Amino acid sequence: PPVLRHDPLVTRAAHWLQLRFAQKPQLSELSDALAVHPRTLARRFVASLGMTPVQYLQGLRMEAAKRMLARSDRKVDRVAYLVGYSDPGFFKDLFRKQTGLTPGEYRRQATSIPTSPLPVSSSERPALSDSGPEADSSPSRGRREPPHR
Repeated sequence: PPVLRHDPLVTRAAHWLQLRFAQKPQLSELSDALAVHPRTLARRFVASLGMTPVQYLQGLRMEAAKRMLARSDRKVDRVAYLVGYSDPGFFKDLFRKQTGLTPGEYRRQATSIPTSPLPVSSSERPALSDSGPEADSSPSRGRREPPHR
């Protein structure tokens, strides 16, 4: 997320959450680890990132779930569990709210996007001409086929 205001405490908290997002971390554990009151942590999170620690945690989990859905054939319930949700129904509802798609729809969309070939520079593109391939005398065309008779 975009940083609204740099806060070293929030940076440390975000790092702590990134390392533990799948382990169902509690806000009380985080605030204890940082020696700060949970309300202070929440207030500073909102001031710095524009979201609560729980929203940040959900974002981490959703991004990890998107990667798993796009790159693996794991069942959706398993993906939910691996990113920290013990209730697959809750995960599916939250995923749909955040992405506008069900996890299955997201997977189908992510895996159906064809990979495009690398762009070709204009000097490597064949010249289009009505007079046929023999009319192009550029050296980048490579070997020429004899004209059809």
